[in-house]
Amino acid sequence: MEKPLSHIKPPPDKGELNFRILTILGLIVAFIQISLGGFVRVTDSGMACGDDWPLCDGQLVPTFNYEVVLEYAHRVS
Repeated sequence: MEKPLSHIKPPPDKGELNFRILTILGLIVAFIQISLGGFVRVTDSGMACGDDWPLCDGQLVPTFNYEVVLEYAHRVS
């Protein structure tokens, strides 16, 4: 005779749970980064900071407008 509730999986161990959490967080971060890149591309904000990298128009913290905010957020992330 089968034990009651023997078909239920035991809870995952700590290592497996940590791996799942890190995997989900990695997917979320990758999705956000790809989405930011898409917004930068669609709004033509790619050159809002000029050719200066990692600075933005020669400044560490640039004067912000819509395009600069998108480009800078994409660079920082």
